[in-house]
Amino acid sequence: MGEYLGCSGCRHRDSKGLTCKAFPKSIPLQIISGEIHHTKRLRWQDNDIVYEPIEIKVPVKV
Repeated sequence: MGEYLGCSGCRHRDSKGLTCKAFPKSIPLQIISGEIHHTKRLRWQDNDIVYEPIEIKVPVKV
């Protein structure tokens, strides 16, 4: 896994940034604030989804 960028760099975050696949109702403040790095499943989570960096595909110039 690359550098942890928090919710802003996670592929699971929705377009509004307030929910994600891991927390469909609301991302906890501790995660949004960076207090907790969501790289491992949290015991109070309802699923096993954790931070995965957004893959940026850079076109190759030929």
